[in-house]
Amino acid sequence: MVTRTSILSRNLLKSVFRPQNYSTATVTEAVVKEVPNKTGDVKTTRVGKWIQYWKNVYRDYKTVFMDIGTQMKENPGKSSLKILGLSSLGYCTWANPDADNYFTQVLENHLRLVMVPNSIRNASSEKYIHTLETYHNLNLLRHQTFGIFSIVFKEDFSDHLEVYKKQCDYLHPSYLAYLKERIVDVGFLNHWYFMAKAMENYDVNPEEWKSTESELGS
Repeated sequence: MVTRTSILSRNLLKSVFRPQNYSTATVTEAVVKEVPNKTGDVKTTRVGKWIQYWKNVYRDYKTVFMDIGTQMKENPGKSSLKILGLSSLGYCTWANPDADNYFTQVLENHLRLVMVPNSIRNASSEKYIHTLETYHNLNLLRHQTFGIFSIVFKEDFSDHLEVYKKQCDYLHPSYLAYLKERIVDVGFLNHWYFMAKAMENYDVNPEEWKSTESELGS
């Protein structure tokens, strides 16, 4: 005999395990709603961080310049000296001659000597420029910058030559030898001083006056 309790239990189990009819479109829509667009969220986060970074940079620089302006108003004399010093260093750095500038000066001085006749050409100036050209052709000249000035010095070997004497540290000349014997020129404010000194009287031949004096004396 079927009791009332067994009938109720059977109906309850049927209602629980009854298959549901879900369409594919309904399931897809539900999944799309539940799963967030992680790619979009990451992209938005990166853009936000990038914008925030540049905002912080702008804020920091603004604070620094405001502090500098306040200090300049409080100490105008000291601030003027600092600005003058920094400007001078900046100009010296900008006008620091490089290796191309040096070799261009050598070429220009060579052309000046060529335009002068042999009778009045200064032999010392000609020898100086000829020596520099020889060093340059042998790849023995080196340029070294120190920020606000530069030097050109002479090495014993070319960069393309790999002999034992060049590679052995014990056979290299000392720094004192470089300072005394190997510095060829010093450049400052787009000017090479040793070369300018050698070319001062490039169109004056002292030997010409000696020969003239000897002729007059005889």
